Amino acid sequence: MSADQRGQPTIDDPSTELASRTKHADLRDELVALLDSGLRPHDPLPSERELREQFGVSRSTVRQALAELVDRGRIYRVHGRGTFVALPIVRKDMNLSSFSEDMAARGLVASSTIIKVENERADATVAQALGLSPGEPVVRIKRVRLANGEPMCLEEVHMSKLIVGDSASGLGERDSLFQTLRDRLGVRIVKADQELKATVLSNSEARLLDVPAFSPALLISRVTYDDRGRRIEFARSLYRGDRYSIEVNLCRP
Repeated sequence: MSADQRGQPTIDDPSTELASRTKHADLRDELVALLDSGLRPHDPLPSERELREQFGVSRSTVRQALAELVDRGRIYRVHGRGTFVALPIVRKDMNLSSFSEDMAARGLVASSTIIKVENERADATVAQALGLSPGEPVVRIKRVRLANGEPMCLEEVHMSKLIVGDSASGLGERDSLFQTLRDRLGVRIVKADQELKATVLSNSEARLLDVPAFSPALLISRVTYDDRGRRIEFARSLYRGDRYSIEVNLCRP
C-alpha cells in the first residue's frame, strides 16, 4: 500500500523513491561540477553538514551521493577528517604498451625510482616463464614507477642474461624498458601473455607505494615476446588499487 488512510505518501510510495533518487543524482552532479571546477587532488570537500544545509537535502541523500563518487574513484574519505579529492585513476585497455606509454597517453609524466638491478640465477618460476633451465643467469630489475611524481606501481622484471648481455647495468635507468630494449639491443616487443589478480600490499610494498599496509592492489604478471618469438621479459607489477583500473571490451562469439 502506497498511501495511508489520509492519502499521505508512505515510505514505499514510488513517487517518494523517485524523488529521493533524483535528489541524490542532482547532488552528485553538483559535486562532479565542483570537482571539475579546479579542485586539486587532496583538496577537502564541504562537510556532510555543509552539503545538507547548502542543498537542502537529507543526510542519507548526501551519503548516497558521496558513496557513488567514492565508487567512481573521484573522492576518498578519511575517518574523522572528512572527504577529499582523489588522485585521477588511470584506466588501461588490453593493448600491449609500456607503463611510460600508458602515462604519456593520459598526459602524465612517467619516472622511476630504481631499487635494485642485479644478476642472479633463475628460480623455477622465472625459468618456466622465460623458457630457461633453473639456475641459468638472468637480470633482475626492481623499481617503483611514478606518475607525476606519485608512486603508482612496484615493478619487478626478469630477463635472460643471454639476451641482454652486458647491457643490464643501464636497463632500469630509462623510464621505458621497451624503448631501451629496442634502441640499445634491437629487441622489438610484439606480444605478451598476461594474468591479472586482485591482492593486498604487504608492509614493505605499501611503504614503497606510499599507501597503508594491506591496501588493495592489482597484480599483473606478464611474459613478453619479441618479433623472433623469443621470451624477453617476465614482469610482475603491483598497481595501487586506488589509482589503476583495467578496461576490457567483450564481444559475443
